[in-house]
Amino acid sequence: MNKYDIDWNQPTANNSDTTNKKPWEQNWSEEKTDQPKEKGFLGQAKDHAVSFLGKGVVGVGEVAVGLSDMMSDGATGKILSEKLGYDPKAAKNVMTGWQSEQYQQQLKDSANIGNRKIEEGDDFATKVGKKFDNAVDITKNAISNPSLITNTVAESLPSVFLGGALGRAFGIANPIVAGSVGEAAVMAGSQAEQIRQETVDGRLTADQSLASGVTGALGGLFGYAGGRLAQKIGLSDVDTALQTGRPMGFDETPCPGDTAIRC
Repeated sequence: MNKYDIDWNQPTANNSDTTNKKPWEQNWSEEKTDQPKEKGFLGQAKDHAVSFLGKGVVGVGEVAVGLSDMMSDGATGKILSEKLGYDPKAAKNVMTGWQSEQYQQQLKDSANIGNRKIEEGDDFATKVGKKFDNAVDITKNAISNPSLITNTVAESLPSVFLGGALGRAFGIANPIVAGSVGEAAVMAGSQAEQIRQETVDGRLTADQSLASGVTGALGGLFGYAGGRLAQKIGLSDVDTALQTGRPMGFDETPCPGDTAIRC
């Protein structure tokens, strides 16, 4: 055999490396490891369980601490953080690690979507255009990754139930008003605690507490408007249903305090 002859029986330097294998030595039925695997039913179930029972419960705690923060200039959250290591953001990050790799990758990819920044030199049209483009990108990403939406809903459900419980606790007769007040309290508490976590000293100023209250009030107003609109078209919204225990329009019994509303 001269130097131009090829010994086809001679093993390659690394037979495990498919790039050095001849076509007839390749295992074409071998699954490509670089292709993302589907989460499957169990993966989806685990992701949503962590969102609901894990992150959602942490969110309920944030609401409770935030409501106390608003009355103590953030002292409640600061004391819990310093004395007990209270850190809901870190807790949620740990829980994200319990979810599937596919969902974690979706979260990472989403963090880079819709982040066009508004610059000081931008005119009004440019600012509107950037905000519109951001909204479009975020919407497209959500539609192409529906599990992002369903996990977000799962994570928010415990706070929705908390709002329903608070609405009942306030003893307001009108269920739409009660549901709106409960929703406002949840939004205000959650906003206050999230702001406190980002402050340098771990406290809240009076203006920050006020801003949280305004956020809650606006959310409550939107909730009330949604409840009234749902009532007018014979449907029920979640907040009102949590107060009545049944969908609106179930019967013709007027709700206490408002004869125009049927429960």
